[in-house]
Amino acid sequence: MINGALLIDKPEGMTSFGVVYQIKRALSDRYQIPVRKLPKVGHGGTLDPFATGLLVIFLGRGAKLAQYFLHGSKSYDATIRFGSTTASGDLSDPISETCNVLPINLEALMRAAEARVQSETYWQTPPMHSAQKINGKRLYQLAHQGVSVERAPKARKLFSINLSASNPNDPIQECKMDVTCSSGTYIRVLAQDLAKDVGSLGYLTQLRRTRSGVRSIEKALTLEECVQALKQGADVPTLSNFIP
Repeated sequence: MINGALLIDKPEGMTSFGVVYQIKRALSDRYQIPVRKLPKVGHGGTLDPFATGLLVIFLGRGAKLAQYFLHGSKSYDATIRFGSTTASGDLSDPISETCNVLPINLEALMRAAEARVQSETYWQTPPMHSAQKINGKRLYQLAHQGVSVERAPKARKLFSINLSASNPNDPIQECKMDVTCSSGTYIRVLAQDLAKDVGSLGYLTQLRRTRSGVRSIEKALTLEECVQALKQGADVPTLSNFIP
């Protein structure tokens, strides 16, 4: 009865595994099955706690769908603030560095973004504040201990970047970015790289995943909506965000 996938609009401030836990509890209550006896429940691509948007939750034999989401392209909406940065590259950490240089206008930023897109490969260094493992330890665990280690750049691909700003002809303090990229791309690192391309610093103040593979956020339910529906007696296959 519960083999497939759910499309969830992850709320801000919760980890991806936190969403999985909430779904497990709701499934346990709905079907009167102990959590430990539930079919496998997992997710298709981590979202940072500060990020929102599409998180695909796999149920039971639906885990076979994971390859299509984990390795498929992703699309995001983001907001970049220039003139400063943080250790994590997003607003979850305090400002760690500032500068007096801003992108001179939106056109300069667009040229930098277009150069990145036109490049055959985008070589991106994984951030210390990430779940990637080195010698069995998560990078973010080392970062919280004040430890920084060498990380090999990873080959990624940027398919499209669209930028917009309220005053495109003036120095850009903040801009909106829509990006479609290969799996494994860190958008906060991309924001920092684009800022460096124009001699500035930058970090993300907002990040939202809008698409994973062929699935889009429009088909997703909020976590609260999904949990409430299950608590009210809905079966998984009847949920509007269910992929059989």
